[in-house]
Amino acid sequence: MPKNSQIVSVLVKDLREDYFNVRGETPTTLATWKTEYQNVFVKLPQKRKITEELLRELILTTTANTKQRRRFALACSVLADFAKIPHSLRRLVGQYSSTKVNPKNIPDDATIAATGLKIPNLEWRYAYGLMATYGLRNCECFLLDRSDFPVMKVGKSKRGEGRLVYPLYPEWVDLFKLHDDLLPKCTGNWNGDLGARVTRAFYRYEIPFNPYSLRHAWARRSLEFGMDLTIASEMMGHSVRVHSEIYHAWLSGDVFSRAYDKLLADPCRPVAPDMGLIV
Repeated sequence: MPKNSQIVSVLVKDLREDYFNVRGETPTTLATWKTEYQNVFVKLPQKRKITEELLRELILTTTANTKQRRRFALACSVLADFAKIPHSLRRLVGQYSSTKVNPKNIPDDATIAATGLKIPNLEWRYAYGLMATYGLRNCECFLLDRSDFPVMKVGKSKRGEGRLVYPLYPEWVDLFKLHDDLLPKCTGNWNGDLGARVTRAFYRYEIPFNPYSLRHAWARRSLEFGMDLTIASEMMGHSVRVHSEIYHAWLSGDVFSRAYDKLLADPCRPVAPDMGLIV
């Protein structure tokens, strides 16, 4: 039976099998499948035959130019590709951009440090310190290789190795006592479960910003340190394009000014030509 005449449930099952055959079954791929694909496909009528119009109808139940629209359009496009159905669904993705997040929601570094030290539970203070110091995603504090501490390896990259990430500030390694291994004893079937436990801990300890704010602050800090954009994006585990679109769009004039002052103070920087030598 050709794929384009299969019912939705059969096609999604085949796509899932192909997805994990190609990418492997890891906490990261499980999380991506559930969030980006499964949560979309369950909204399709499972016993209907797959058609472009059926997928289009689902996409159009979402609001244009939102994260949800982008997710639905991309997932349905992948399903249509897999079914070998001619379609034009990707044009419905729209113009959503995560740069719409308000930079005013990112706490300054003094607030981050003071807030972390007030967490009464030492294990969750330790997890908070890891996220603040290394710019980790919610779940990634549970996916660390500490063998080269204070440099950390996070999870596994597409090349099969954990990505390296360095502490900013190095002084926070001592401040949050990150030499110890005091992580909360959390388990989860996928990264989203671990991330949700972190979010609940932030709520429980009345932390006045969300966990991702620590990651955003690390990105801002990387510029203040003069870190190359390519290196910073690699440490954060995303592309240079994503790094530029999201984080650099949030940076205030003060951050750029401090980065510029640091460049000028570098004794190895290029200097202007001596006009007295020019005839």
